[in-house]
Amino acid sequence: MAVKTLEVRPLDGPHPQFGAEIYNVDLDRLNDADFETIRNTLYNYHVVVLKNQEGVSPKGTASSKGP
Repeated sequence: MAVKTLEVRPLDGPHPQFGAEIYNVDLDRLNDADFETIRNTLYNYHVVVLKNQEGVSPKGTASSKGP
């Protein structure tokens, strides 16, 4: 299976630095680099939408909540 790189897309709207979508996130297999990308995107855009998150396991849900 090919490894997909996270893709960050700012949301369209009147405030370009407010909100971003992140594609290709697999919360069940979240590594440190992907977590850092999500964290930095949240810091820079204040709102993050993780696209295509169907069937996330309990493990993946717990990892998205932090420690």
